[in-house]
Amino acid sequence: TSGGGFTVSLPSNPTIGKVWNFKKTDITNTIQLRAAAPVLIDELSTKNITGLNNSFSVQFDGINYKII
Repeated sequence: TSGGGFTVSLPSNPTIGKVWNFKKTDITNTIQLRAAAPVLIDELSTKNITGLNNSFSVQFDGINYKII
């Protein structure tokens, strides 16, 4: 994110059980994870990663993404 914030669009129908890992390694800007409606990430359409070295893993359960 040193060059600016960016958005990661998660697939709307990936393989059930698939896991994605995201980690913010620069103190500036934001990473935004975005799900395509009607799919959600823990009941939200977006999840922001703002803090240095914060990380999230999300797993698709067949309907939505869950933060694990």
